[in-house]
Amino acid sequence: MIKTAFAAVLLFASGVTSAQAQTGGVALGPAELVAELHQANQLEIAAGLLAQQKGSVPDVRAYGRMLESDHRDADATLTEYAKENSLSVDDVPERLRMQDQATRARLDSLRRLNGADFDRAFVDVMQQTHGRVIGTIEASRLTVTEPRLRDMLAVLEPTLRAHRQVAENILRAMPAPSVTTTGAPCPGCGPHPAPR
Repeated sequence: MIKTAFAAVLLFASGVTSAQAQTGGVALGPAELVAELHQANQLEIAAGLLAQQKGSVPDVRAYGRMLESDHRDADATLTEYAKENSLSVDDVPERLRMQDQATRARLDSLRRLNGADFDRAFVDVMQQTHGRVIGTIEASRLTVTEPRLRDMLAVLEPTLRAHRQVAENILRAMPAPSVTTTGAPCPGCGPHPAPR
């Protein structure tokens, strides 16, 4: 449970820019990584609560419960690790503050959606952020030398990939919206096939 909970800490973190994601992520040192993981926990708890409140299908609400629970557990583990290693979970570098603002803006935009629109956008965001965070984990595992943190990252990557798969499965099971690329309903046709 702790391994899964700690792995979930990175679900919603947008820890790298799009350009960095395309190059495999950015390596973070222990202090910055701990701060980013704590920040991700806080955002994931909020995202999980939002999905439980606004999700229109059981899978999205269950995903939200998983996010909230895993991130509460993960933050407890992370805070303990930080305390034992004299690292501050609140010492957030400016780069992370900017990313936090961008992520909070995404959450705010999700709050304005309802029903299937919310479900699709929420799960899509979860799926996209996993790719970016996996790149950060891969890069950080190569540079982190502290054994316990390195071991945590070694557990995170496969678990994070599994969490991304859950998001992909939910998204794939959703009916495709029956709108044109301009957002207007398609005249005379039914739903379009789901994108792959």
